[in-house]
Amino acid sequence: VDYSQEKSILKALGFFSLVLILPFPTGFYYLSRVIVFIGAIYAFTQFKNLKSNTDEPIYYLLIAVAFIYNPIMMVFLYERAIWIVVNICTALIFFNVASKFNGAALKKASSGHEEYVGDYKDGKCHGQGTWTFTNGDQHIGEYKDGKPHGQGTYKYANGDQYVGEFKDNKKHGQGTLTWAYGDQYIGEYKDGKKHGQGTYNYANGDQYVGEFKDDKKH
Repeated sequence: VDYSQEKSILKALGFFSLVLILPFPTGFYYLSRVIVFIGAIYAFTQFKNLKSNTDEPIYYLLIAVAFIYNPIMMVFLYERAIWIVVNICTALIFFNVASKFNGAALKKASSGHEEYVGDYKDGKCHGQGTWTFTNGDQHIGEYKDGKPHGQGTYKYANGDQYVGEFKDNKKHGQGTLTWAYGDQYIGEYKDGKKHGQGTYNYANGDQYVGEFKDDKKH
């Protein structure tokens, strides 16, 4: 599920609340209260889908918009100052909820049936997440600006597995690569290659401890 549509709807509700500051026929004001009420309930249900948001004040402000602000505005329909203040507050609440979808724990299916489940920031994978690729590979760990960056685990479809650090979508730093056939490398990586101090354990029991450069013993 891609939440960009929900975010757009919430922004639209915010702008709608600001438009209500302008003078309109009385009948329109009553209709607008119904729209804002439905919008608040909608925002409330969508907000519940996000990660750990029930402890945030905005969660309860949405309830206030739906069940407190609206009845008050029906009573003070002709109190211009109150009407303006309440509508501005309502708009800010809708905008705030919309902004929460930037860094929320979401699930997004991409083209080719690849799937990413995790944190987003500004429309990019950012934070903790799991990306499953079409070929069966899977990366579980930290992301930055849409790329694996930081600590993570990369599971290959053929059974190989890398556990360690990433930088800009490449193995970089300390890590352990275990091959399905039994070999294992424990040590330093640079730009996706074995580089620096490391230990290579062979499936037959042999072992090499020393320097590596550009993926080769050095």
